Amino acid sequence: MRGWWGWLLLSVATLHTLEHTYLMWRFQATLRELGALGITDFQPQGLPGFFGRDGWLATADITQNSFLCRLPGITTAPRIDVHFWWNIIEMTFLLPAANSFAQRVRAARIVA
Repeated sequence: MRGWWGWLLLSVATLHTLEHTYLMWRFQATLRELGALGITDFQPQGLPGFFGRDGWLATADITQNSFLCRLPGITTAPRIDVHFWWNIIEMTFLLPAANSFAQRVRAARIVA
């Protein structure tokens, strides 16, 4: 699915994947910390990612005392809301990308 919509979708999906990679890294790091404390029967869930309440953007030393750590929604939303909006943005680009691709395929079949 080439075209502007496809490239926008690829960009958003890449950012969403990076968010999930960061979440997995945090999960593994927290598991190691808990293991070092002798806690082995607990699974950390709902850890913050880049965005949302207690996320990297809200708590990183580099963003402290800047407008970035105080953006409403971006740094205050619960993690489940952040993931919901990631998916909404992806679908916003997926639908026009798929429609554009389908129109090009349909036009190629009519010409052939």
